[in-house]
Amino acid sequence: MSPGGETPRDAVTSFLEAWQAADLDRYTECMTPDSAIPARMREAAREKLENAGAEFEGIEVRTVVDEEDPDLATVELVSGQITLKTRKPAGVETETFGVAEMAEGERPLFYLRRTSGRWFLLPPEG
Repeated sequence: MSPGGETPRDAVTSFLEAWQAADLDRYTECMTPDSAIPARMREAAREKLENAGAEFEGIEVRTVVDEEDPDLATVELVSGQITLKTRKPAGVETETFGVAEMAEGERPLFYLRRTSGRWFLLPPEG
């Protein structure tokens, strides 16, 4: 499988699937090549991904390609269900969200950039 995605939607779908599978290699392949996790931090990142799992069901998205720069896009989740899981000493805590019920500005939004013909997620700011 090639890194990134053929479309912004493909890149986000691959990212969500990798997160759900706790597959760090595939997860990081969805990110821009210049935002790679340094080797010394990969094990900690793998543990964090395994301890903060997620499940996605029936996800629908809205994609907007930037009019001024067609190599930039956003993908917003607009419907479906997200279940976040956190491992704690006492067990796994879960919290489920209906995306359509979230306020417009609170829905998950991904920023992407096309590099060498493939779409990649930009790292979150801040």
